[in-house]
Amino acid sequence: MASDPTPATPAEEPVSVKQFFIQAVLWLPLAFFLWYLLRTAVVALPVQLAGFALERGLPDVVAKVEQDLLADKDGVPQPTMVITTTLPATGVAPNEFGDLPFQATTVEPLLFCYGLAVFVGLVMATPLTWRQTFAQWIAGWLILVPVQAFGIAAAGLKQLSFDSGDALRVMVDNAGFSQAVIAYCYQLGYLMLPPVVPVVLWILFNRRFVEAIAGPVFTRAAEPAGVRDGRSGRS
Repeated sequence: MASDPTPATPAEEPVSVKQFFIQAVLWLPLAFFLWYLLRTAVVALPVQLAGFALERGLPDVVAKVEQDLLADKDGVPQPTMVITTTLPATGVAPNEFGDLPFQATTVEPLLFCYGLAVFVGLVMATPLTWRQTFAQWIAGWLILVPVQAFGIAAAGLKQLSFDSGDALRVMVDNAGFSQAVIAYCYQLGYLMLPPVVPVVLWILFNRRFVEAIAGPVFTRAAEPAGVRDGRSGRS
């Protein structure tokens, strides 16, 4: 890490695009490894926020939202958001007290939280002091958590409206959430926000550094091939 309290610029410290990309290639896999290792903690707050939104937004549909560890298709425990509805399950035997269990559905929240690993890896590859690094991590995390919660909540709405039967679909629709709006929010929260937001945050937090490495790249790309190779273009 550089000792200078501000991000490096061409006037302060030579900026090497090659060095940055090497650092990024080294740090991003490590960031994803730690992200997956700590996956239960990574999704905890976004799941809580998403559950709060679902419980308050659909009080007649959602009874409670909890985080649990459920095995995936490979048998590996994964953090899972479990949405218990107010609709009794059909085709299920009553419990020992004669009560029918309620219908439930699940969401895999980790699919919406990989942007944190992208952001951490990019920040680590940037020449910053440790103080700046931790400051950007905290600020980025505070911004990414609501974005992740939005995607997880939208996925929960999609499960309730599209994948849990007609009864729940009607209940969700009566609560004021149309399928068109749910589909748009799901696509936004799943396809667009997770990969875009962390990169945009990194650019905004390190604008001077990005300008320093982007300038030479665009300048070199705009030059004729002969000039880039140190030739005049004539034989």
